[in-house]
Amino acid sequence: MTDDELLDVSPYELVIPGDPVPWSAGTNPKTGGKIISGRVTVQVGKIVEEWNRCHGHRGIWLEKGRPVQLGLEFYVTRPKTTHYGSGRNARILNAAGLASHFPTARPDLSNLVKLAEDALTGLVWQDDDQIVRLHPSPSKDWIHWWEQARTVIKVMPL
Repeated sequence: MTDDELLDVSPYELVIPGDPVPWSAGTNPKTGGKIISGRVTVQVGKIVEEWNRCHGHRGIWLEKGRPVQLGLEFYVTRPKTTHYGSGRNARILNAAGLASHFPTARPDLSNLVKLAEDALTGLVWQDDDQIVRLHPSPSKDWIHWWEQARTVIKVMPL
């Protein structure tokens, strides 16, 4: 790749619909090996499917040693029972909802980041140690009732 091509690189963006899923693994008591939950497997499949739909089946796109910047935004659904009224007020934030400016409960931001990094390993980059920047900083925010929960992933080769 020439220097001119390197300067003309723009970020690739993926939007994965649905509530973000954190990385989680249990341990098999018989074998001691990891057990990956079905939710994690489905989320990884959604990310891979969206990459392939948007950018084709390229195999590993960024060769080993090529640095990459990753941007991650996670938009999660507010809990209906504690943040909204009921009946005709079902779409109006109650006092608890108004007081909760940020989603400080599960899922953990670090585990959301880990799942996205691992899902793209072997597809976009050879190893997630190629990620040298998380920019802008990963974020986890509420959505409004009319919006769709989603994960936004931006990949920028450096």
